[in-house]
Amino acid sequence: MDDENKANRWWRRVPRAWALALCLPVFGPASMPAMAEEKAEEAPKPYIDLAPIYLSVLNKGRVIGVVTLELVLEVKDPAHDSAMVTERLRQIEGDFAAAGMEMARQVFRVDRPIDPDLVSAYLTPYVERRLGPGKVNVLVKQALIRPM
Repeated sequence: MDDENKANRWWRRVPRAWALALCLPVFGPASMPAMAEEKAEEAPKPYIDLAPIYLSVLNKGRVIGVVTLELVLEVKDPAHDSAMVTERLRQIEGDFAAAGMEMARQVFRVDRPIDPDLVSAYLTPYVERRLGPGKVNVLVKQALIRPM
């Protein structure tokens, strides 16, 4: 009975081995352009989207509005600085959230639209402190304020 089970086990493994061998990619001249395309896709991106920032606009301790900021960092030299920016991305987002709370207290009003140039100018020193001057531009993708 044991010899019969061993034989059955061996035959069960053969189709799996052939199926696995057929699923493996074949590396040859035909697959070289595909590998070149994959490497081309790994090129550093000049634009990095940040997570949206949600802020409350307060007046005398009461929430009178909600601000949503969607920001993008434009890396000036993506070949050299893109990796550094992505490594420090969470720190930059934290800096922007802290600066945004201060900006919501001082700058934003629910009866006026948000000026994207003002937001970029306000946040630029925070990212320059984290990365160094002239590495990225802060772009505002969307800036909404909704009164409560």
